[in-house]
Amino acid sequence: MSNFISDDMVEKSLNYLRDNAEELGHLKGRVEYYQHERKVVRGQAFLDSEEKTAAAREAEAESCAAYRHSIEELADAVTVFTTLQTKMKAAEIKLETWRSLNARSGRGHI
Repeated sequence: MSNFISDDMVEKSLNYLRDNAEELGHLKGRVEYYQHERKVVRGQAFLDSEEKTAAAREAEAESCAAYRHSIEELADAVTVFTTLQTKMKAAEIKLETWRSLNARSGRGHI
């Protein structure tokens, strides 16, 4: 067994992946919801606009407070989701490294 990654570190990584899987799924759902909501808010603001041209209606829709708020919510959700996803990927890499090192040491390569 390698001193590079201890059994305790492996156990913590496995627990981290297990303990955060549901939250990651929840966050993914929030991201998808906010992506859809942003389009709905923009579309409704476009329809509600009293501007004459489509370009002016679009500009008004994209500058309204509700649309900007929906973009902020989406950005926040993506940030939290991506952070957790990256941490989980790091735990997976640690496990793969441990597995690889153990396989090599078992064959006498290390």
